[in-house]
Amino acid sequence: MNNEIDSDIRPANHIGWKIAAFLASLALAFAGTINAVTAFTAYLGGTLVDAVGTGADKALADTADAVPKPDAVISRDDMKSVSSTAHDFSLRAKLLALAIGAVAAIELLSGALVRKRYRSLAIPAILGLAIAGEIVVAILLKPSILNAIGIGAALFGLLIWTKAPKREPQMYRTGWGALHEETL
Repeated sequence: MNNEIDSDIRPANHIGWKIAAFLASLALAFAGTINAVTAFTAYLGGTLVDAVGTGADKALADTADAVPKPDAVISRDDMKSVSSTAHDFSLRAKLLALAIGAVAAIELLSGALVRKRYRSLAIPAILGLAIAGEIVVAILLKPSILNAIGIGAALFGLLIWTKAPKREPQMYRTGWGALHEETL
């Protein structure tokens, strides 16, 4: 009889799976945090540029009744152009911040679910959504190392989800016959 344990078959509560799940969760949390900071920066930039557009609108309204001067630094048409360009840029920056923020939230959620080692089929769907979101952000912006980190973290989480053995719940009855699952 062979007393050696096969190295590929480990119990679900083996410390190696817990560490791997923690590392996948840490990688996804890092990618999500970086994306959250990027989304905040994009939103802040959009808000500041929107303030420039609002200032141009106000200056345009203040000079509506004034007689145009031939030696003015900026014409009314240029002021309208500044206003519309600033508002358009602001809208784009805020929509981009929304998209990056959604990817960040998905990565943070998937990191928490991978760490808990849930076996629901929703986990690979959420991880796939994180990968798709990172690809969309890379298409909208110039691809960067941050997109590669996010995709790599989601792929690592997917690998851990597929390779880790299923955690068997410890069920027992208490009181009125309710079922409880033992946590880690």
